[in-house]
Amino acid sequence: MKESQNLIVRYLESADPDESAGEIVVDHNLWPGRFAYIDAVYRLRSDSPGRISFRCGQFLHTDRVLPGGRRCLSLRVPAPEITVHGAITFHTSVPLDLERTVLREDYYDFFGLRSGRWYDQPARDRDQAAAAGGDSLALCVTLYMVWQCDYRCPYCWQEVPSGLYRNRVSRALPPEAWAEALNRLGPAEIHVSGGEPALYKRLPRLISLMDRSVRLSSHTNFGPSFDTEMWTAEVDPGRMDELSLSFHPTQVRMEEFFGKLSELVGLGWKNLSVAMPLFPANLPYCEGMLRRCADLNVPARFQPYVPPTGHPVRRDRRLVSEMKRWIRRADRLSREMAWNRTVPDFYERDQYWELRENRAGGAAQPSPSRAVTARKSRTMGRNPVFCNAGRRRLVVEDTGDVYTCSSAVNRSKLFGSSALPHYARVGNIFDREFQPLTRPVLCWESFRCGADDFQHLDSAWLPLSHADLDLPLPE
Repeated sequence: MKESQNLIVRYLESADPDESAGEIVVDHNLWPGRFAYIDAVYRLRSDSPGRISFRCGQFLHTDRVLPGGRRCLSLRVPAPEITVHGAITFHTSVPLDLERTVLREDYYDFFGLRSGRWYDQPARDRDQAAAAGGDSLALCVTLYMVWQCDYRCPYCWQEVPSGLYRNRVSRALPPEAWAEALNRLGPAEIHVSGGEPALYKRLPRLISLMDRSVRLSSHTNFGPSFDTEMWTAEVDPGRMDELSLSFHPTQVRMEEFFGKLSELVGLGWKNLSVAMPLFPANLPYCEGMLRRCADLNVPARFQPYVPPTGHPVRRDRRLVSEMKRWIRRADRLSREMAWNRTVPDFYERDQYWELRENRAGGAAQPSPSRAVTARKSRTMGRNPVFCNAGRRRLVVEDTGDVYTCSSAVNRSKLFGSSALPHYARVGNIFDREFQPLTRPVLCWESFRCGADDFQHLDSAWLPLSHADLDLPLPE
């Protein structure tokens, strides 16, 4: 693999001092492939976001540029346009400095991390060791069956960018097609999620068609779309490794929820659990939920409330203390009743409990805490890690499109074609030739790693380098 090339940037005069213009010079002889992959690191000289446009012949890409320090975006420019024109022009609506632009040969080698000086022999050894560690991981699939939901919980992260999720019309593909594609892939585990997965009315049929060797789990809000008679008719009550029922007091009365749960227990369903997010408005229901779960002999679990970016309900130390108290209560009850559903270890991660907010006023960033550092924490902040996402864990959308992880789905929707390479779509499960990635990806956003991804992948994480590489914030 050739080492990635730093490109020359020439600034041009702009009629407006609050704008920037220039060109990125590319030698088309560097890589005669179909595309030139270019990563740009920029810094705004403005506190307000703006737009940037890149043009090269018929190629045109327009994107947002954001304040808040060093940031980056990625381009994929057709090589024939580079051959003819030799440069990519850019124009911005806000003053901007391009600190560095990098041309790479390998689509997944963002910023040349695998072809530059950091990829020394120790890094190569860690790359191979991470792949070997991934070989011991079971292939796990999370299937976002639908993005729609019949609830509107005020704390749901999907409600914040609802236009990216809720307004989409899901493809009503038949369960036989899903089962054939999933069984062909041969995962050890499948977790069905959403949105509200029960809105896919043929989900019980799909579950009945899955290979019996596959471990199945799902979570549902257990609302009107969950038809207990249909599920019992199609699915063996002991088929699911876990069916997690989310209790949302802002959307359903406690009597209605637990009355329906009592009916499901009476029909012989096993491996049930109840989970409730510890949003402030839900706290008055904690005691009643624990009592009713104990009466029905169904494990109870509380989930930390992590405010979505820009959410008006923030967290303070009193709320954090209250959440930890209820999580410990549920854990004690689980042990007293010998339930095999205790508090997940990932609830000890920094990102669930910190209070310091980022510069944009959004979700808080990780900060050290005694509760976490007393345990072994695998969170690596911004240090690039070799990760087997896309290789031993896949996230599949309702269209069949496959992504490396849950963060990839979200970031790809938010930033489109300028998202990092390992956040892009890696294929489609209905393509009979589809195969997972063959080597670990490099990611330096493990602090964003979702609980399901982290829990499955972190044991095989290894750093690219033990030095601080001071990489820019993506997008």
